[in-house]
Amino acid sequence: MIKDLQLIITGGTIDKEWDPFIELSPPKTKTKVILRSRSGIKPYLDRVIQPDFPIYENVVSLVDSSDITDEIRQKIVAGIKSTKSENIIVSHGTDSLADFGKWLYKHIGTDKEFVKSGKKVICLGGFYPLVGGVPSDAPFNVGFAIGMMEHIKPGVYIAMNSRVFVANECEKDFEKAKFYLTKS
Repeated sequence: MIKDLQLIITGGTIDKEWDPFIELSPPKTKTKVILRSRSGIKPYLDRVIQPDFPIYENVVSLVDSSDITDEIRQKIVAGIKSTKSENIIVSHGTDSLADFGKWLYKHIGTDKEFVKSGKKVICLGGFYPLVGGVPSDAPFNVGFAIGMMEHIKPGVYIAMNSRVFVANECEKDFEKAKFYLTKS
């Protein structure tokens, strides 16, 4: 049973404003979408999902994933290490989500202190923004990640395309806009 959830927000398309009725394919350039001034994930969960556990939000940045710096990555790690919650979701842009997952796995996933903490970290994003229109994969990705928290062991994961991947065993196929397993 989930007793609480920590969100660590970094930005990415999941937190962009975009009108899918004007632009029918996922946004490809920064000029067609803008990042919101605040994340829509926690308000969405509070209003629509209404979970029976508290949700804490740590907004580390609201930038496109191509603009994530080493300083932002270190803030993400610090947020993961400092939270008392064992259930952590990190939002991230999908363009560099697989690379970020590998980086995060390397920096904390094998750390003995992290492993002993019992923390479960799921990184996710959206090919379409969470707020601002339909269709969007983002609401499903967020709900799926929360639901999987009860079924995974402590570690670092990526949740996309209805699957949960160990973070260092995942790649993105840019042509198909799909994440896949790199090891078996």
